Amino acid sequence: MTISSKEKYHKIQDHFIYFGNLFPNEPQYKSGLFYGLAMFPEFDRDILHDAKSPMPFSDGSIRGFQSQDVFEHIPYDKVTAILDDIFRCLRNGGIFRLSVPDYHSRSCVNAPFMTKMESFCVT
Repeated sequence: MTISSKEKYHKIQDHFIYFGNLFPNEPQYKSGLFYGLAMFPEFDRDILHDAKSPMPFSDGSIRGFQSQDVFEHIPYDKVTAILDDIFRCLRNGGIFRLSVPDYHSRSCVNAPFMTKMESFCVT
């Protein structure tokens, strides 16, 4: 059961934000420093939020953001506004870690899990 987003905002100062559900078995969860932004909250540190909407955080209030395998699902025309909003929320010296898959990389194309997906990922 998750609590409302508004109840969590005041706790988030000096924390990190993870794009997506923050599973309890993840190192980010175990650190106690992260909150997840999720369209479908499932865990106690998940906050209901659509990444395409402006974030509910004050300017310069977040230590860092982590996005892993999320931005490739966002419409291209929305990415700039999201990046601008991340920058707005980051405190001075904050960190933004972005990771997206490169479906055209040799290591991805040759990976065993890709054999059934090649027609979708490699042109």
